Amino acid sequence: MLLWLPSREGIDPFASISHVARLSSSGVPVVTVYPGQITPLCRLRLSEAGARYALPQWWLSRHVESLSDTLARAELPAQFHLGTPLAIRQELGLGLDGQLEPLLDAAKQIPLEVWRNPEASASMLARPQVHHLRGLALRAGVPLPLDRYSTATRKAPSTPAWRDVHRVVRGVFNFRTQGG
Repeated sequence: MLLWLPSREGIDPFASISHVARLSSSGVPVVTVYPGQITPLCRLRLSEAGARYALPQWWLSRHVESLSDTLARAELPAQFHLGTPLAIRQELGLGLDGQLEPLLDAAKQIPLEVWRNPEASASMLARPQVHHLRGLALRAGVPLPLDRYSTATRKAPSTPAWRDVHRVVRGVFNFRTQGG
């Protein structure tokens, strides 16, 4: 089953990912197609949703005539296979358990400017919102910022740093480092 990823709904440029779990439960492999590039965190989101492959549009357009045979023989190039969520999380340095979707659901409630701006600070939001997002990020597997606090006399934080939460949400939404 082919699924075209771009389908903006509010802040989420790939809202169609929310349909992957339902589609993949049928046992038919879900092949997602995207224009341009996707971030490693977006690949994790796809994998967690149940997608098996992520094909760039340029590859599909070059191989459209042989696609049916390629799919029938299950011979999509290995570079387009999505790893398991566990493997991708390990590559990204995230906790091995957790889910991104609760964090994304909360992030969708935040004004778009916060996520579009690569330098957005936590001061753009109310303290309870930041605290809530940081707690969800911890449950999603975003690591604690222990590096800065290992020799400090003050207590180490119990939730991820805002910069890490911001980076992860931007990556999952497939926003680039420049502009979004």
